[in-house]
Amino acid sequence: MITFDFDETLTCPIWDFKYQLFEPSLNPNYDSFTKLRSFDKQGKEIRIVTTRWHSQEIVNFLEKYSLPISSIHCTEGELKGDTLLKLGSELHFDDDEKEAINNKKLGISTVIVSYRFDTKTSSPICEFDLFE
Repeated sequence: MITFDFDETLTCPIWDFKYQLFEPSLNPNYDSFTKLRSFDKQGKEIRIVTTRWHSQEIVNFLEKYSLPISSIHCTEGELKGDTLLKLGSELHFDDDEKEAINNKKLGISTVIVSYRFDTKTSSPICEFDLFE
């Protein structure tokens, strides 16, 4: 089973030119969608594990973009590691390094999803790196 965080992992933040930083948004992260759909084609079960308290906004997002997610797990502000262990996550995608550090202690492989802003193309660039 493969797990994905939601915010800034399946969504793509917006660059704030005034403050020169990324702000959260519900824009789709098509780079993550590509990875997610690739795992789905391999027959992997895919779940969302998020620190959110409620999932309705996520359900709406998944329906809008037709993402093949089997279930959503909200940890209500807690680190995701224990939930990932219980679910048997083979690999987790997340934008939060604190999650990756905790996951490493628990033996859960984590890919960090990060963003940088390309001034030449005026667009965000999404990068994926295995946390080691």
